[in-house]
Amino acid sequence: MTNTIRSLMLEGARRLSNSNVSSASLDSRVLLCHVTALSPEQLLLKQNNPIAMPKVAKFLGFIERRQSHEPIAHLVGKKEFYGIEFKVNRNVLIPRPESETVIDLAKPYLKDNISILDLGTGSGCLLLTLLSFFPKSEGVGIDISSKALQVARKNAAALHLHKRGRFIKSDWSNLKFKSQFDIIISNPPYIKSKAISGLQEDVKDYEPLIALDGGITGLDCYKEIFSIAQRLLKFDGLCIFEMGAGQFNAILRLAGNYGFKVQKSAKDLAGKIRAAIIQKS
Repeated sequence: MTNTIRSLMLEGARRLSNSNVSSASLDSRVLLCHVTALSPEQLLLKQNNPIAMPKVAKFLGFIERRQSHEPIAHLVGKKEFYGIEFKVNRNVLIPRPESETVIDLAKPYLKDNISILDLGTGSGCLLLTLLSFFPKSEGVGIDISSKALQVARKNAAALHLHKRGRFIKSDWSNLKFKSQFDIIISNPPYIKSKAISGLQEDVKDYEPLIALDGGITGLDCYKEIFSIAQRLLKFDGLCIFEMGAGQFNAILRLAGNYGFKVQKSAKDLAGKIRAAIIQKS
């Protein structure tokens, strides 16, 4: 095999395809861009250029890891969310397009100089994205995982938002603040416990279980969110969160039990309701 960009990209795609990786060609290209520090356009223009052996070895090492279904985001150490690049690793949930519905819902309702509480912040992508849009606002991200908070703090520093976004390790049941918040946001664990084993390998084997498992019904965390919102959300504040496909009606009833009304919901690209705004009724 000649070690040109084109030959390596084809070889990577072949190996990934043989390992039943559905996005074999795309993944091979992404990994080669990462190793060579070239853009996809540059990769095409320089496809006949040779690659030095150390980079060949690094690329094939990444391909081997991807053959075991390790997520691309973990291999390259980053993931784009709402046009912003976030650092990620095995300690945080990889930001997904479905979660962008939370931002889409929030933006028209928010004004600057607000306070935001992010429950289960993970990489910090929700909180930091909103802070990037509202430069006079401040927020707090809560997570039980110290390693997840390390990632969130690195993202805050990289985005120059560390002075307005702080991150606290805490169990949700122990939250104590002197003042209430204008906005509470969350992408909580919402997958039913028995469904975890049926998830794709790159999710169930590599992403943190604590960020996936929503208990027997998948609704455990929403009960905590609504309970927290009763205490920590201002009377005219909003609680905005992601949910699993098919969970909207159950969450609608649950919100009513806690004294909230659903103000608006948003659908993902597949047409399924994936986010909602609730307000004290």
